[in-house]
Amino acid sequence: MRLARSQQQLWRICLALLVGTLLVSAVFFLVFRSPLHYQVLFFPDLRSGELSGERRMLPRLSNGTDAARQLVEEIILGPVDIQHSRVVPRSTTIRTIMLHDKVLYLDLSTDILHEIEDESAFLEIKNAFEHTIRFNYRTIREIVFTVDGQEPGATRYIGLRAVGHIRQASQ
Repeated sequence: MRLARSQQQLWRICLALLVGTLLVSAVFFLVFRSPLHYQVLFFPDLRSGELSGERRMLPRLSNGTDAARQLVEEIILGPVDIQHSRVVPRSTTIRTIMLHDKVLYLDLSTDILHEIEDESAFLEIKNAFEHTIRFNYRTIREIVFTVDGQEPGATRYIGLRAVGHIRQASQ
């Protein structure tokens, strides 16, 4: 009978130590958490042309839009590894970036188009952005990618003022 009680007490002590250790480690994790974390950016490999990952330590941001902006800015800055090529010209700027209902809206300047010869080159750029964003933020369901407010490959929007000017010019 005494042996059974001492075994129960031993189990309780072990369980209390385990729970205590778990609580202390959780507190240390939350209090002393690093302000930096690894992100993986994908750039074309110079030899194969395939996307290849490059790890970077970036500041940890709590706002999803700011974190996505930081990641896109790093892609625009280009690779650190000399075996990777840049995705877009360095003059490319982010016009708008917004995260809403797990959909990321990304609008870049027309500088992105300066070195593009055909539609397949643009699709490679879009693929590099999408692959990097989706790899690092798996909760993003969709990415709406635009250049100067227009979806590449879509019919260009012409405003009513422009239509009025066209009619006057044709008369």
